[in-house]
Amino acid sequence: MTNAEILTLMMGRLGARQATAMRANCLIELNVAIRELERAPEKPWFLQDMAEDVTVADQGYIELPDDFLIETEEGTFELQHPDNGWTELFKLDRDAVRKETANVDPAFPEAYYLWGTRAYFGPVPDDAYNYRFDYYKRTEPIVDNNAECTNPWLNEFLNMTTNKALIVIARDRIQSDRMTLNFTTEFSKNYADFMREVIARNEANRTRLLTNEEN
Repeated sequence: MTNAEILTLMMGRLGARQATAMRANCLIELNVAIRELERAPEKPWFLQDMAEDVTVADQGYIELPDDFLIETEEGTFELQHPDNGWTELFKLDRDAVRKETANVDPAFPEAYYLWGTRAYFGPVPDDAYNYRFDYYKRTEPIVDNNAECTNPWLNEFLNMTTNKALIVIARDRIQSDRMTLNFTTEFSKNYADFMREVIARNEANRTRLLTNEEN
């Protein structure tokens, strides 16, 4: 399905409306709905990603990916030690890292903290080390064009995501209590199905990780 077809579908659910302004509102509210879903506590599997790169010698930080949203719950920040292989860093708060490494010469880092758009190390790396960490990413907003939709929220949970946006359109733009109630009811059902699938997949992933650690 293309981005334009998704917006046309939304317009149809609003009563086959044709107004250009209404279509623009659908696009705006759809992207807002996606951002709100991404900020929910339970994150879906399709937002998971891994960052891999190399530290810079004598530079105490790395830039987080542009699409970085938050670290995964089970994720670890690892650096590749030249002798000991992949080594997990301790995650500490900013004050603790600064206090413990304030007068330490550059060396292989032992800890890190996140601040703004960067991850900071303590001690400062004395060399270029490979690093990797898991994180949840933000998705790209959709636009009104004929390109195939690549946003996973819409590809995986089309009805839930569009219904969330349509609630706002029906309530604030059209001001229809009936339509608002209908979209709200549908969204509640969609979201319950979404949460069941997310929780099931996350639990399966946690079980797999625990099994791997025991082995």
